[in-house]
Amino acid sequence: MSGINDEILAFLDENGDEKHKSFHGKLTPGTDAARIKGVKVPVLRKYASQLQKRGISPKDIDTYYYEQIMLRGFLTAAVKYKSFGDMRDAVAAHLPYVTDWALCDTFCGALKQTKKFLPEMLEFITALTKSPDTYSVRFAAVMLLSYYVTDEYIDDTLMLLEKIDNDDYYVKMAVAWALSVALVKHYDKTKELMAKNSFDKFTHNKALQKARESYRITAEQKEELKGLKQ
Repeated sequence: MSGINDEILAFLDENGDEKHKSFHGKLTPGTDAARIKGVKVPVLRKYASQLQKRGISPKDIDTYYYEQIMLRGFLTAAVKYKSFGDMRDAVAAHLPYVTDWALCDTFCGALKQTKKFLPEMLEFITALTKSPDTYSVRFAAVMLLSYYVTDEYIDDTLMLLEKIDNDDYYVKMAVAWALSVALVKHYDKTKELMAKNSFDKFTHNKALQKARESYRITAEQKEELKGLKQ
């Protein structure tokens, strides 16, 4: 599929921006700057939609440049899956390309079809919480906060977040983010968990900080959370 990849490279070159490239490079310090074109996410998302309508498959896209990988993720998420098995296999095939927080979080956000397969996806990401791969674990945490902080799944979500045992900064930040969302949506249950001090100091305090910054947390709740700080 050299033709489509030539087209994609031309698109990336035309829509790249040096300032955005520099900005994004600072946000993802482990990424080789030479592999970043500097194309903004909304532009990539719109282009991925156009490619999907033309029948371009994720497998057709090269993965040398950062934006190619992001396009591949958007296309993986856009396929209309007939079964969860098909979706699971496609997600699993893309995860090795997810090597930083931005590739992870944009991919999770695009996987709207998760809502069709909530029990099955929960089983899949439960296994990923124990993965030795940092961004597979972050993927699991971000999927939990994106799709499972609900009345039906909040108990499962809190249990899984509590069991995540990974010292990487980007995993801890994802767990803290998930806990802050849980505090907003299910305050009492999450506060009860936080009071147990089950999380390391950084994750615990970051979750409280993020929750206290939310306008959906009341002034009284913010004072309560302030008292939980380690």
